[in-house]
Amino acid sequence: MAAVARDAGGPPPSGRHSACTEGSAPGAWVRRLDELTGDELSAAGGKADGLAGLIRAGLSVPAGFVVLTGAYRRFVDTYRLQDHIRRILDEAASGDADGTEAAVALADRMRQLAMPDEIAEAVVAAYAELGRPTVAVRSSSVQEDLDRASFAGQYETVLGVCDDDALLAAVLRCWASAFGTRVLAYRAAQGLAGDVDHAVIVQHQVDASRAGVLFTADPTTGRRDRIRISGAWGLGQAVVDGTVTPDEWVVDAGSLHIVTRAISDKAVRSHATEGGVTTVPVPPTERRQPSLADAEVAALARLGLQAQQARGTPQDLEWVADRDRLWLVQSRPMTALFPLPEPGPAPGQGLRVYLSINRVSQGFVEPMTPMGNELWRVMLAGVGRMLHRPRNADPYPSVYHLAAHRIYADATGMLQRPRLMPLFEEAFAAKDAVAARILTHLTERERFALRSQPRRRWPWRLYVRVLPTFVARTLVALVQPDAASRRIIRIADREIERQRAEAARLTGVEPRLAWIEDAAEAMERLVFRQAPYVVVAPMRLAERVERKLARTVGPTDAFAAVHHSPHGNPGTEMGRDLLAAAQVIRDEAVTPTADHPAVATFLARYGHRTVREVDVGQPRWREDPTTVLDWIVEAAGDPDLDRRLAHERDAVVIADRHAADILARVPGRTRQAVIGWGLWRTRRLAGLKERPKYDVSRFIELWREVLLAVGQQLVADGRLRHAADVMFVTFADVRGGSDLRAAAADNRRAYRAELARTSIPRILTSTGEAFYAAPDVDEDGLVGVPASPGVVEAPARIVAQPTAGAIESGEVLVSRSTDPTWTPLILRAGAVVMETGGPLQHAAIVAREQGIPAVTGIDRATELLDDGVTIRVDGTAGTVTPL
Repeated sequence: MAAVARDAGGPPPSGRHSACTEGSAPGAWVRRLDELTGDELSAAGGKADGLAGLIRAGLSVPAGFVVLTGAYRRFVDTYRLQDHIRRILDEAASGDADGTEAAVALADRMRQLAMPDEIAEAVVAAYAELGRPTVAVRSSSVQEDLDRASFAGQYETVLGVCDDDALLAAVLRCWASAFGTRVLAYRAAQGLAGDVDHAVIVQHQVDASRAGVLFTADPTTGRRDRIRISGAWGLGQAVVDGTVTPDEWVVDAGSLHIVTRAISDKAVRSHATEGGVTTVPVPPTERRQPSLADAEVAALARLGLQAQQARGTPQDLEWVADRDRLWLVQSRPMTALFPLPEPGPAPGQGLRVYLSINRVSQGFVEPMTPMGNELWRVMLAGVGRMLHRPRNADPYPSVYHLAAHRIYADATGMLQRPRLMPLFEEAFAAKDAVAARILTHLTERERFALRSQPRRRWPWRLYVRVLPTFVARTLVALVQPDAASRRIIRIADREIERQRAEAARLTGVEPRLAWIEDAAEAMERLVFRQAPYVVVAPMRLAERVERKLARTVGPTDAFAAVHHSPHGNPGTEMGRDLLAAAQVIRDEAVTPTADHPAVATFLARYGHRTVREVDVGQPRWREDPTTVLDWIVEAAGDPDLDRRLAHERDAVVIADRHAADILARVPGRTRQAVIGWGLWRTRRLAGLKERPKYDVSRFIELWREVLLAVGQQLVADGRLRHAADVMFVTFADVRGGSDLRAAAADNRRAYRAELARTSIPRILTSTGEAFYAAPDVDEDGLVGVPASPGVVEAPARIVAQPTAGAIESGEVLVSRSTDPTWTPLILRAGAVVMETGGPLQHAAIVAREQGIPAVTGIDRATELLDDGVTIRVDGTAGTVTPL
């Protein structure tokens, strides 16, 4: 978010000013803000485009004009700077310090050069048509104020400009700011490429008595039904720079009622002077007075909603107020909001709660390819059909939602059953205890909103046939664990072979897609048959055995050893087989290849696996064995390889002995026999918990092969460029019959962009509220204002000035305040803690864009925290805790 005070405008003269004549202000160089049509981003830049959108919506924006990007390009061409600029951008993007030094020199030179006559004449003429008022001159880069990158406060703004020469100098300063060190660092961090195209806005400067920022969604929680407003006396520079902790209001977007307010001690105010900004003390009687009346808060919230409607997305707005009127001086998309799950709830459904499948269920934060997400949709539809859901029903199950290329499951029905919540929480705790605590928190906080909704009935088949079968298989597993283990492996192998034989006979696109939908149902049936043996029986049994051991032999950590190296764990077996292959390679002193017998044997069993293997879009090890070969080379060079391999081969036996030692400590033969019965079955069944995922990945590999065959057919039909592009479309796309080349390319770019998102919420609500961590507050920690969500534990680095080497990568930046010059440090930080300011200042915005936690408003943080000591920063709860 750019500095509010720097970006302040001024009131236009009464009535509309006359348009510049074509002769005095050629359209190639200058255009009035109210003349922009909405499709001129490349000519006017992001900031001007946002303001023009507000003007078209009839909102209050100070009058002004834009020095278009064509003027900047003419300036660059006149002085033959283009090759120099491209070299600087390339070097800066690669981290070359020489490029940064050259950029500084270039910016200095640009500020000293004369503006070409035809451009200077056009700018001066437009200024004259405006009435030669005091103006604010602000940068408007083509890459600025977009939904991906804000460049908050990075570019130059000049206030108090009131004559022709000062105006031309201010435009040059804005152009030169495109090559500031903080701008180049931000470009590199955002992965932005291409040339710099830079427009400049010239606007009336409002004589602001108050100023601040408005978010049409709460940036700290993500809630779209909450508006967050900050304000302080004078210009907004003190707000953005963190000199003042602003007043804060949270407003309900539906009723415009104030939900919360926090009136701060505003010790200073800033006001514009000729060519700059001055900060002065606030009289003691005004320091704790609210900077906005309640009616003004509601009026601002209404303006924000109008701006959001006009722009189509949640907006980050800057506002100023004179004695009579509220003005909007900036509007940009909010860059750090996590997308809402799609499809959204139907009208009247009320609050919905969504659980991340990627993070909570599968343990990764990366997105899945479009076809990977599509296959999950198909699998969920298969579950529905297995429970007698009509085949002609909506193919997209109501539980299935997408946000940021990630799957979220609707968990609302679960939360509507408070009596069952302890069971659900217990089940989730094994995967993600934090998610379980979040769900419990939501159940308690939103119990009225959740329980007031109609509950969905479970399918009758679940009660009549499914549950009895489930219970019966669980009992069989407990009575005959070894036989059950052999049975589920045999059933899986047989089903996979049957499906592979069917796939081999397929021809054509539609038969292959239809077969995958049927195969997904078959896979779900297989997993259902395995679940009692491999999940329910060992988990429940282990819990009971552990409780009994705790009562008989006392509290001990020895029981953890019972879970080590259980029988039949395919993951453990894979690690052992990899070491065995490495031992062969080492003994033969050869370079491993996929054709080597030891490697080929490994790939024959495990080649269906890969990183994020639940995504059908990921190539399998069998296709690309590079990772496996690298592992084998590394293991073969390990001098401790023989000992490691011997330990893995003996691990099951060692763990069985350890279990026997624990059992021997149980007093009484009867009790020992009862606990032993459960203990040995736990050992026999626990390792099978990984079996369903192992077999699911075998199905997914087979589906991938079939989909690649579909891709080959689409290439032959001219609908795709490459067979692998089929992973970046959906079934509906393929069945639509259109050319998919452009769609696949767009989806691939969007997927790659999402790979850069390193933090995703475990839980989302339909209002946009995002939960990254449990809503627990550490009473021993420091409590401030949550400014950017997430949790990080890292060493604190107390920094007084933004100098090179002040912070190591990943450390927590702790400072009194920050301004845009701190951007390079924030980009290196793992989290940010500040004494002053609020969640709406520059550092907080950059932190949210980078996905790192930030907490502001912690008084004396630089004194209370010790440099180098590890701290826990919870940007969701607003706490900082020394560890």
